[in-house]
Amino acid sequence: MDASGKKNARRIILLVVFCLGLLMVVFTVYSLQEKNRIEKVVASEKKNEILACIPNISQADLDALSAKNIYAVYGRVKITGQNLSGALSSLKADRAPYIAPYMYPAGPVFGFSRNTLGCIEIYLHEDMSVNKTTTDKIYRIINSSGRDRESEDIPVIFIKARLPESDATHYPRL
Repeated sequence: MDASGKKNARRIILLVVFCLGLLMVVFTVYSLQEKNRIEKVVASEKKNEILACIPNISQADLDALSAKNIYAVYGRVKITGQNLSGALSSLKADRAPYIAPYMYPAGPVFGFSRNTLGCIEIYLHEDMSVNKTTTDKIYRIINSSGRDRESEDIPVIFIKARLPESDATHYPRL
């Protein structure tokens, strides 16, 4: 191959490398946009689930709750007739044998509490496998403890979170 042929071959190689680089950039931008779109759809769906559970929530509270890693939402906040403290007490006492298999370290639940919005928050270990069937079973246990105290459709929000680092060896005892 003469000098001009080598020069043309280098140009072709350079053009191919440039085109491949350009394709990679376009693909990356498209992938990031698609990922962002999917995240927005999921965030919107989670906000709608929260709104269904807590109809009168303020925008600030909705934004704060949406910022958490919400896995599932059940029930509905009612103005009267829900005894969340009773449901939590029952969960610790009467329902302890039923909820125990789901408690950390055997299961994903490492904490639960009542929030200021009128819901029970269940904290799930973010590194443990959880599916809808599991949260359905846990919710049925919680909701049955509410029915015993004449409260139904107990509002429960399942949140995936890290174990607290400062006290990771202590988890709620039933």
